Amino acid sequence: MDTIDISQNIQDFKQVFENESRIIFSAKFGDGKSYFLNEFMKSYDEKKNDYYFITLHPVNYVVEENRDVIEYIKRDILFQLIKDNHIYDFKEGYDKIFDAVCNKESLLKLGDFVASIIPIEGLKDGYEALKDFASTIHEKYKSQDVLHVVDDYLNGFYGKSGSISECDAFTCLIQKSLEQMMAKSVLIIEDLDRIDPAHLFRIMNVLSSQVDNPYYSEVPNGNKFGFDKIILVMDYEIARHLFHHFYGKEANYEGYMNKFLNTLPFKFSISQEAKRQVSDRLTQIFSTSDVLNLNGPVDLSNGLNPDEFSSLDSELNRLSVRRCKEFLDDNISAHIKPEWRNNKIDVPTELDLVKLIYCLRFFTGFSANMIFEKLMDCLYDEFAIKLFFPLFCIYTRRTHIYVKYDNIIFECYYDTETKLFQIEQTNSWNDAKMVDFQKIKDATRKMKDAILDLIIG
Repeated sequence: MDTIDISQNIQDFKQVFENESRIIFSAKFGDGKSYFLNEFMKSYDEKKNDYYFITLHPVNYVVEENRDVIEYIKRDILFQLIKDNHIYDFKEGYDKIFDAVCNKESLLKLGDFVASIIPIEGLKDGYEALKDFASTIHEKYKSQDVLHVVDDYLNGFYGKSGSISECDAFTCLIQKSLEQMMAKSVLIIEDLDRIDPAHLFRIMNVLSSQVDNPYYSEVPNGNKFGFDKIILVMDYEIARHLFHHFYGKEANYEGYMNKFLNTLPFKFSISQEAKRQVSDRLTQIFSTSDVLNLNGPVDLSNGLNPDEFSSLDSELNRLSVRRCKEFLDDNISAHIKPEWRNNKIDVPTELDLVKLIYCLRFFTGFSANMIFEKLMDCLYDEFAIKLFFPLFCIYTRRTHIYVKYDNIIFECYYDTETKLFQIEQTNSWNDAKMVDFQKIKDATRKMKDAILDLIIG
């Protein structure tokens, strides 16, 4: 079984993505967000080099102090840059990095990072480059004249781990690495609603701290690391509960999120998309959305209970994504016999009532006989006339009648040449051809055995 077609959803998201720099992608846990994002990233041709994606999963971090979560994020970004051979060629431009963050704390942290990646296979080139870089900065640092007191003071903030204004050697290295790329850089941080609320809002605060802040006008793209675009992945409503639990019920969640957001959250649910596609197919099969409003004893969990009435549309919500996909792939015609038991019947077998019984059997697993009986009890109005009239034609051999239901007159006609049924409202009628609704229903009931015989299996 293939997956649900989400190509239209991806196109919708692309429209938002390509016009915004900060996006929240909202989906419930287990509702297809990772699959969606993978398909979204694959939709861009790597050869065209339009976008470079880095995806982080902070739910895997084991963090003791709140401020450390940003250090883990920096570490993972650097790992990805080195792995993809996108690290900044600082041999040509280290002076700018040195001038921005030349302090002992940054150098010590850089040394720790270099040491931490030594055992990792495949990172030798990155390690050698970082080692040369650290050595060069260290030599220049020793030869520098005493800086102005204000520069030392500011550098203390820039190099201070956990500070919102922190811009140490790692941060600057990330910024420079992204800046020199031809592709636009995109940071995706997944599962933010599954981490400690303190860490979630720490990440939000740091990433949004430089938005519209004149003191950070030189920061590339106005965010912490200089990414062209940032996508935060979470359940927006779960994050709302976490926010009020963390900051209090009176705190303004929308105002807080609007500091980061350029637009409304993009919401996605693969289960809702699957259900929508099933609804669309049913509407297409029966040429009307009335089938979705079918009210009757269709309870998918408890069976066909005459005391429980609900719409088919609401019951579809209980279907799994897998079951929805199976229905979308199912060839209904393959389950309906091409000929009636009595070969003298010159009416197509793929009637709407036959297809409806099959569809309900597919959704519920109950017998066609049980479904038929309950449908006879609950079907009414124009949709019922459309279902019953073809059986009335077979049983009575009449091809043109009028039916009155709820003070509305319907003209019903069967074209024996095209084998098409036409049913529409009318303001004029022939009393001699008027048939009571109950009579076409009774004729259908008398055709029960022939109807059920058409369904294979």
